[in-house]
Amino acid sequence: MKALAVRVNWREGYASDPILQLLVDEIPPMDSFRFERRPIEGMPIEGMFEEHGHIYYAELDDYVRYYFWGGKPDRGFGGHHFHITMKDGIEIVLKGPWSSRPGEVHRVGFGPCVHVNITNDAAAFEQGYTFTAGDVTLSFAQEAVAEYLPDVELVRVDTRCEYNWIPKKKGRPLKESTRVRAAMKHEAGPTVLDGVSDDQATIITKGHERRLDR
Repeated sequence: MKALAVRVNWREGYASDPILQLLVDEIPPMDSFRFERRPIEGMPIEGMFEEHGHIYYAELDDYVRYYFWGGKPDRGFGGHHFHITMKDGIEIVLKGPWSSRPGEVHRVGFGPCVHVNITNDAAAFEQGYTFTAGDVTLSFAQEAVAEYLPDVELVRVDTRCEYNWIPKKKGRPLKESTRVRAAMKHEAGPTVLDGVSDDQATIITKGHERRLDR
């Protein structure tokens, strides 16, 4: 898979994180992926965790696919059944799995990956809609940004249980999205936002932000 064009939807006026929009030459078909799985635990409640399912994860040519499934028929994707092949060749059916998110994928040790809007249709990219929600490896996203968007960098945002990579303009503050506001209000202590090409760290504590040389 090769990036042909890249831009950022900054989602101005909305509380959502900015997101990369990618035009690529091709997207690998679902039946070409080989998955592996790892158990995922629930969010901490009074210091306790409860295992409640698995993340199914696969990479191919820098494209990433993943699902969360608890092992029983569920309502994700409208109850759709996904026929997947594991790395050991066993075929299984995920019945109504959920799409999950990069933060949960990272929490069980897969990735790193970046959530993006992606298409292999040049007209769709030009129009700016009819993208597919997808994910790519972090290295692919970093290389695409470096090649096409020299004024943009990917920033790692760490919260209590997970981390994600978000685009930001170099030399500008990170957009105060819902995720960042939640980090600022978090009672568990500081959250570190680590820039890919930045020689400083942004420490967000409850109610304020400060910059520290590393």
